[in-house]
Amino acid sequence: MLKEKLSKKKNIKTAIIGLGNVGLLYDLDNKDILTHSKSVFSNKNLELKFGIDLNKDKRKKFEKKYKLKTYASLKNN
Repeated sequence: MLKEKLSKKKNIKTAIIGLGNVGLLYDLDNKDILTHSKSVFSNKNLELKFGIDLNKDKRKKFEKKYKLKTYASLKNN
């Protein structure tokens, strides 16, 4: 019964705030899961919605990798 409830549970919508080394960059070009972005993206219970960082270059890398929107600030959302 618990498994049935868990399988019907909706994905948790998630955002990554900070697209630096741990947020995005450590595993950008390899198959390992070393960052929050790849961890959330790979988790079937979570839904990665967008990323936030002040740095435009990091936002572009995130958008290219995950095909998701990014913002410079949480206020823009």
